[in-house]
Amino acid sequence: MELKEVLIGYDIREMWLDITSLWNMERRKTFLLRRDVPKPASVDPAVWPSVFDVDIAEPAEHMMGIGRQDTYNTSQWDEVVENHTSLTLPGKTGYRQSLWNDLSELKQAVSIAWSTIWKPVCVIAVTKVVNTSDDEQTEAYSNYFVHPNRLHPSWQLLGYDVADDVLTGFISNAGYREDEIEILQTQWVRHFNQWHLFDSRDLAMKYVDVARERDPMHGPFAAYGIYGIQRLELGEQPDF
Repeated sequence: MELKEVLIGYDIREMWLDITSLWNMERRKTFLLRRDVPKPASVDPAVWPSVFDVDIAEPAEHMMGIGRQDTYNTSQWDEVVENHTSLTLPGKTGYRQSLWNDLSELKQAVSIAWSTIWKPVCVIAVTKVVNTSDDEQTEAYSNYFVHPNRLHPSWQLLGYDVADDVLTGFISNAGYREDEIEILQTQWVRHFNQWHLFDSRDLAMKYVDVARERDPMHGPFAAYGIYGIQRLELGEQPDF
């Protein structure tokens, strides 16, 4: 079996929410095999929220004082919060309505709302691992339009995720039963990196089989690569 990574889209994911609140120990025990990771990443926005999905309806919990740094003042932070309320998904998305086809359009959509101050984020590209010997699967992605349509050498691989076809994560968003945690941790925990992702594409493909065994009624499952294009701190603007 010959594998190929096909670029399927882009997104901008938050890097400002308080991890202790977002990933408390109870959630870590339920959804993570390696529980000491600083911040789990995933193609699944329920694990790693897109900037379009973050709910700021409860600013006291999610925004004010959580993730706030001494590097900016109250008026700057107020502007960040105000700008975020105007950030809405324009409905022009790509793969499964979860990723963007065009990187420039993605940047423009956020820049319109965050015209002066961007919050801390990570701009990502997502690939799907496909079997090139499967003619039907290969053809399905050969004409899939994304722009740019190739990974850039400067983009950093964060790791490989395993998810179903609608990008529901199966590494960090499929609760582990008590009777399977110890076995899976023994076999897999050492393979997860600081993002709770696999560094190895081959290991991610093996974990696809684990996902099928754990939930044979779900799927189809696949391995997805997550590449960091640019990480921005408060007030920085993307240069792509």
